[in-house]
Amino acid sequence: MDILIHKRTLDSLDPLSSEFSNHGHLLHKKKKARHLAKSQLPQTNLGTVLYKKNLLGEIKTTLGNELMKSLSSLSLTVYVPPSLATRENTEVKNRNVYGVDTYMLRSDVFAIAIHSEQFTPETDKTNGLGVFVKLRFCEGNHSPGNQSLKKRNGISPKFCLPAKGIMVRVEGCTPVEKIQQIGNLDQIGNIKEKLLQTIQNLKLKKNQSKEEEKEKEKEKDRMIEIERSTENIKQFQNPKPKVQEIYTQNPKLNEKKSPISVHKVCFTLSNDPCLSYEFGEVFQQKDQLSKTLQTQALYLETSSQRFELTSNLKGGYQISKVKNPLSQPQRRMKFQKNVPMRKTHTQNICDTLQWASIKFDKQFAHFGEFKISPQKFFFMDIFKK
Repeated sequence: MDILIHKRTLDSLDPLSSEFSNHGHLLHKKKKARHLAKSQLPQTNLGTVLYKKNLLGEIKTTLGNELMKSLSSLSLTVYVPPSLATRENTEVKNRNVYGVDTYMLRSDVFAIAIHSEQFTPETDKTNGLGVFVKLRFCEGNHSPGNQSLKKRNGISPKFCLPAKGIMVRVEGCTPVEKIQQIGNLDQIGNIKEKLLQTIQNLKLKKNQSKEEEKEKEKEKDRMIEIERSTENIKQFQNPKPKVQEIYTQNPKLNEKKSPISVHKVCFTLSNDPCLSYEFGEVFQQKDQLSKTLQTQALYLETSSQRFELTSNLKGGYQISKVKNPLSQPQRRMKFQKNVPMRKTHTQNICDTLQWASIKFDKQFAHFGEFKISPQKFFFMDIFKK
């Protein structure tokens, strides 16, 4: 009898060559992957427990009514040994099934697996090792009727009174492939710990999402304030087109005079967005500012102080110093409807100002005999009281 020898034997491969090492590494990797896939338990929220009589009722007693409400949408896998995965099971013979598709917790796990047609003992395999029944907890209602007593897969459900609350659905049944899969089953007592951990993780996710939403809202508010401040400045910053054309066409004039300075976005003492610019150029149209002050308050800030300019009922204007600008951000002023600010928050400087006594130049803002050197400003709507 001739023995055929393959030309490419193991001896012909150099052990130190990349071909040999890669081949061995790939075989080891595939074997390890297959072993992990078959030895690991099915991945579920609450783990895998051993089947027993009145298992769902025992879980309900262990968790209590409050924790039971948190089971909705979570899953649990139950391992049914081969000796009990037959129609000879006492619970199957007693038709311990309450419900259709959605079952009450007084039902038996393996009996509802048969009734839901997810497992048929006569045809489905158990490989002599048993079967995993995957359950999903959900909120449901049970109302007795002809449909609820319908016979399925050889089992007729029992009659019971109407009920609602946490119930279960059978999501699927899979045979056990390897004995290692049933080596580390969870105890019912561990389900409570896993559920508490799951609830804590959900709370952390919700808190994180809420914080992210708050940050987004703050960012939106800041962008709105910046856009609004830009619109306000455009009302006062309206250089004539003809003058701009002369500047661009005549280089000599460009040397002598420069266009209006560009304003910069910065932040107030209370960390709100505002604008910084030369006040004498922006407020050269005082008529427009006078109209704006009928519906809005103007806040001017130096490096360490904030001042409020508003119109009063007597037809004049009032300038006040804000006592603690750090504790008065714009969002709080809006929420408390504190525009113009209350007397407890301000120190009156002059409440009988006439419009002619209000002036702005490059360095100072004059309010009668009182003057400041402002660096930033913002407007806010006046709340009618």
